[in-house]
Amino acid sequence: MLKALIRPVMIGAAFLAGYFCPWAHSFNWMIRILLLVMLYLVCLQVKFKQLRPHLSHWKILAFNIAVPLILWGVLRLAGQEDLASIAFFTAITPTANAAPVIIRFLGGSVSYVVAAFIITNLGVSISLLGLLPLVTGNFSMVFFREVAINLAVIIGVPIAGATVTRMFFKRAQEWPSRLANFSFFLWVVTLFIIAASASFFLHHNPELSPLVLLETALLSALICALNFAGGRFMGEKRYRRESSQSLGQKNTTFTMFLALHFANPLVAMGPTFYVLWHNLWNALQMLMHDRRRTRKAQMRQAGHPRQAEKSRHDRRSASSETLPPRGGN
Repeated sequence: MLKALIRPVMIGAAFLAGYFCPWAHSFNWMIRILLLVMLYLVCLQVKFKQLRPHLSHWKILAFNIAVPLILWGVLRLAGQEDLASIAFFTAITPTANAAPVIIRFLGGSVSYVVAAFIITNLGVSISLLGLLPLVTGNFSMVFFREVAINLAVIIGVPIAGATVTRMFFKRAQEWPSRLANFSFFLWVVTLFIIAASASFFLHHNPELSPLVLLETALLSALICALNFAGGRFMGEKRYRRESSQSLGQKNTTFTMFLALHFANPLVAMGPTFYVLWHNLWNALQMLMHDRRRTRKAQMRQAGHPRQAEKSRHDRRSASSETLPPRGGN
């Protein structure tokens, strides 16, 4: 149990440390570099030949694009401009690079989640070419070109770099697992900087109510619950757990960067809080999975002597049936 809670605790610590260190907002320039390194490590273990799309993958992508638009529209009509942007950037986030790792721990299909990662990250990136100008209200060609360039760099550079690396280093696919702790460290540093940026933004905008952070946290929790539940509902019977994980566990670094670049640090807190919620749910899932596995092992162990005796009895019966009768020719 303690092992499963280590990550959520460290994520919470990064939030708190960032909030009390607003001066760290000056390191915002590092976020793009950290994101590129993390995505590069992910792409090293992803091959497009692993892509085996199911109907539910396209449902997940449609949900991933439609829900943020609906939430954004409803909240704007209610006069909640900031919450509308927060909801959009939180809900539009595609499948996380760590989702295949979690589903492996839960005994699910890794290939299904890898396919979801590729489809949603590419699909959402393409959709954002049109959606970001709509959400930000900036329809100029200069802004469109800036969006296209940023998306091309964020998605294209890691994929191209990983492809070239695998051509020259055959064992490059093993690097991400060896550098798992390093990747998590980069992730915690990213969260710290984003929390510091949000703190700086709040301190320099005193007209904003402190309750806005509570509203942001609750909104991201609602979106998290909606995603995990919606994914389970949309998946085929044998892939319900996988589709739930694919829609619920998000690549939040991607939309944190976009929110900081095209909106403001407060909006970036939506996907930042989401990190805490989906990691808490992952910790709970792994805890329940471990308990079920332990219970099954104990039941098998408790029933083992009876099963062994039954097996020996069956073998003796089978032997007596196959031996020829004594005194025969």
